[in-house]
Amino acid sequence: MVIDACDSKDASKVCEVLLGLIDALNFDYPEIAKSLLRLYEYCMDEVKSGNFDIPLNIFKETREPWV
Repeated sequence: MVIDACDSKDASKVCEVLLGLIDALNFDYPEIAKSLLRLYEYCMDEVKSGNFDIPLNIFKETREPWV
């Protein structure tokens, strides 16, 4: 979903997905949650600056191990 939104350069959709991911973070595991929060915030900042390539690459790379 976020990959498709980055491909189509749909900033509002990317931010919507990232906010959903942020909301789903479980801070019972603070090391992982804080790291992912920083990553998602970085991606959101990049998208807001009009740079979709960095978030696209990040999510493609993190998606591969899950597939």
